[in-house]
Amino acid sequence: MKVALSHSDPLLRTCLAQQWLSPMVDKARSEGYDPDSVARAIAELDDSHPLWEPFERTMLRGFDDWPDLHTDEWAVGAHDRLISADIETVWLYDRRGKTGNLVHGDGDPYVPYLLKLGSDGWKVLNVWSEIVPVPGWPPTLR
Repeated sequence: MKVALSHSDPLLRTCLAQQWLSPMVDKARSEGYDPDSVARAIAELDDSHPLWEPFERTMLRGFDDWPDLHTDEWAVGAHDRLISADIETVWLYDRRGKTGNLVHGDGDPYVPYLLKLGSDGWKVLNVWSEIVPVPGWPPTLR
């Protein structure tokens, strides 16, 4: 999980940590955890943090709901959309039975990804959504 998350932007990791912790934020505080510190530790991929393992377990369980995106069946669409100079949306399309360019808005099944260019290359900024995540308690991811 740590390796997969290392390919995501720290803003997404922060929001994922906040989303996970939000329903139990009062319990975490009562156990001596500062929610902002927990979110920061997870965003920094600190797997030595005591709450990393329960966060990781929950995230892995969530992946079971994802469709199988076999590379021979899915492809990146012909067009992307720039959000800003360093952020763009790309769409993965189910290309089974399709020929030619896959273009957003043609009614084909798709999965949106938001990507951000940083000093260390492109990172995933959001998945299953075309909005820039907003941190908070709870965060906005969709």
